[in-house]
Amino acid sequence: ISSSTIESYTEKLKKNPFARAETEGEQAASTLIRYVNYVADHIPGSMAEIQRMRQEMFSIVNCDGLPHIFLTLNPSDTNNPVAQVL
Repeated sequence: ISSSTIESYTEKLKKNPFARAETEGEQAASTLIRYVNYVADHIPGSMAEIQRMRQEMFSIVNCDGLPHIFLTLNPSDTNNPVAQVL
């Protein structure tokens, strides 16, 4: 795999996310990208982890339906040590 093949394949995917790998080099680049995404899936804050969590949310909604109520819990600013430092 050459770096130019990887760059051209990623540009192709940016234009069309559903593009298929046509050449042998593009197939190897596709496999490499899948391996990198799998490894990055376990790194906190990475794009792969965000995609995994998004897919998990969509699967929960698909299985259980849309939630009917949303709750957001926020600590008060007077008792929150992070807010006191800021």
